[in-house]
Amino acid sequence: MYQSVRVAVLFGGQNTKHAVSVVTNLDRSRYRVIPVRIAADGRWSAGFGTPDGPIDESVLRLLTPDHPPGVSVAESLFATIGVILREADLVFPVLHGVHGEDGTVQNLLDQAGIRYVGNPAAACATAMDTALTRRILTARGIAADGAVIGRDIDVGVLETPDGHLIASAPRETGDLAVPAGLDQDTTARLKGTAVRVFRELGCAGMLHVGFVVAPDSTVSVKQVSTMPGMASGSRFPLMWTAGGISYTELLDILIRTARRGKIDATT
Repeated sequence: MYQSVRVAVLFGGQNTKHAVSVVTNLDRSRYRVIPVRIAADGRWSAGFGTPDGPIDESVLRLLTPDHPPGVSVAESLFATIGVILREADLVFPVLHGVHGEDGTVQNLLDQAGIRYVGNPAAACATAMDTALTRRILTARGIAADGAVIGRDIDVGVLETPDGHLIASAPRETGDLAVPAGLDQDTTARLKGTAVRVFRELGCAGMLHVGFVVAPDSTVSVKQVSTMPGMASGSRFPLMWTAGGISYTELLDILIRTARRGKIDATT
């Protein structure tokens, strides 16, 4: 009999729409979801399963109740990590901002020996420092300059379970059109550069690269995101949906890749 993969969806903050999208769209025939919330005061709480079918933010919060007064952040963290170790096969972080994207949570999961979806701690920490990221990329021969004037173009990079890297069709920032209406040469350079950025930063799982294409078709990296928005209507999922990979399939690829292990960025 097929045994479901147990996925702890880790979320926090006031905006839980990304976690709601992930939980709702995971294939429940393949995955069992354990919601884990980091509250505004830093305390962690784990739920035990989610109802079938769509849920909303209020339901997700009810499934992860607050701790009673007197329980410290450390106590809640140790208790929740214990639940994850016992009840989950891996963690799907859906966090943004400080401590969510800067590698803090990823480092904690690494120390606990817990697999997780997405980028390792070092890549997350580097990407949060825009100036450092640009220095690294420039040293590797990749143009990186946020001051260039031109068209803002987004490209996603996805690692597949067999270790291959694929780049999405470029998408103009703020425009729903995919592809972005660029010539073949510029499109190829954007996609190739995005994959190079993924490798140079030691990424795993996924990466969102923001480019600027100057009037002379020069391509420069403007910014990168190691934890792009994962709501169903966010830019990263939409780029893949336009290329024929549904949102549910995208989540499945990310989880299967995480279970296989992290990419060797030197290959």
